Amino acid sequence: MKKLAFMLFGASLLFVAGCKKESTDDGSGDSGALVVEKKQRSMVGYVTATWCGPCGAYGGPNFKSALSQFGEDDITMLNIHTSTSRLTPYFKKESSMNNPDSVFITPLLGGIFNSLNIPTNSNGGFSIPSFSMNGGFLGTSNVDVNTIKSNMDAHNANSPQIGVAARKKISGNTISVDIKTKTFEELTGDYYITALVLEDQVYGVQTGAPDPNNTEHRNVVRALMNGGGEMYNQKLFGDMPFASGTVAANSEYETTLTLNYKKYTSANINPAFGLVEWDMVPADTKIAVIVWSKFDQNKYIYVNSVVAK
Repeated sequence: MKKLAFMLFGASLLFVAGCKKESTDDGSGDSGALVVEKKQRSMVGYVTATWCGPCGAYGGPNFKSALSQFGEDDITMLNIHTSTSRLTPYFKKESSMNNPDSVFITPLLGGIFNSLNIPTNSNGGFSIPSFSMNGGFLGTSNVDVNTIKSNMDAHNANSPQIGVAARKKISGNTISVDIKTKTFEELTGDYYITALVLEDQVYGVQTGAPDPNNTEHRNVVRALMNGGGEMYNQKLFGDMPFASGTVAANSEYETTLTLNYKKYTSANINPAFGLVEWDMVPADTKIAVIVWSKFDQNKYIYVNSVVAK
């Protein structure tokens, strides 16, 4: 758990404040063959920022309450911070490692927003906190634990088209996830996998929270695992689908994705930016694996997911 004080991080985009466990192991290594359960899970994308008062007052507490009550066997919960938040996912390019004023934002928001169906205004901004669930916009101030539960129960009652299992492995600074998918009916389309590294139990600033300088943040998206394993080459979706065209029922696919974590210092990132450091701890590291169906060039439809803890 980290107690940190931070300075202001400059804005770069416009936002409007609406202000069986077959899938996991302990991170130590191989636990046998992955088994894909015929199980539909829901996914919540909570869009937030550390400067957002309503996020600290009710958005974040509702997100954490849902995560605590429902666990992660039936639902995948993503804490997605905007590019102006101190918890935005960031990285350094190799060419700028010694330039502390050069920091890059992980290409998460631009790639996932169309798929989450978060509404934007005429200027391209959007209200936060915002909740998306199973690829549809759920709401802002009106979203509470009961809203999430009712939507989860309804969605999870559907028979899954594709199931997914995943196993996390961490060795030194290398984060890996073994993934297996299985189709339960004949399908037609292009199907992609996203793997997101989540950091649980991050302590830092949050405007509007009871303790604005030391607030717990859970399941914060820290990195993307597509892109060849390097922090500077992260991608939300892989270059190629794991299944395409007409896919027979009971088709299986297996892959392993890796990410080489790098710990940055003040020599790499200017402390004045106020970014909350990602200090990777295996016990607090989860990997959310999401299966998508490609709808068009800019939009993907949520299919299923699982969290490897």
